Amino acid sequence: MATETEIKEWLVTAPTGVAELETLEISHADFTQTHYLVRNKIEGFSGVVESGATVNFIYCPMLVKLPDNKADLDQVIQITLGDLNEVIGAEMDNISPGNTDDPQLIYRSFRSDKYEQLEGPITLKITGVNFVKQGANLTAQAKELNISPTGSIYTYDRFPMLRGFI
Repeated sequence: MATETEIKEWLVTAPTGVAELETLEISHADFTQTHYLVRNKIEGFSGVVESGATVNFIYCPMLVKLPDNKADLDQVIQITLGDLNEVIGAEMDNISPGNTDDPQLIYRSFRSDKYEQLEGPITLKITGVNFVKQGANLTAQAKELNISPTGSIYTYDRFPMLRGFI
């Protein structure tokens, strides 16, 4: 995978006709399959992911809004999939009612000439799905890193001397 400096250098010096291919991997234990989607290559392509596996990315019209600050731990990606609810809508129906696991989304980008990975994987969980006539609006965000509370809760039962300060 390329470093940030290499990506910036490539974006400035890339030959004409070479683009950055944005891809999504959407999965869940209850889905019928893992979906590998590419935004800007109609014929799709085969690319090698970080595990060394070669996967086939298929075209899906989509709009991907990345966070302004990629170094922030509180990342949120907004995605509009133009799949007319044929893929994501059907897969979301497969999630059993008792399953509390969120679907997972992995964002990657590749070079269009060599199909080398430029950026990613950015692993997020899909926290919101809104179906519209054009397809599905997805909100994906980073997993919570700090879910344990800190500090103490001050109650009158534990600290009766607090009653004097009301």
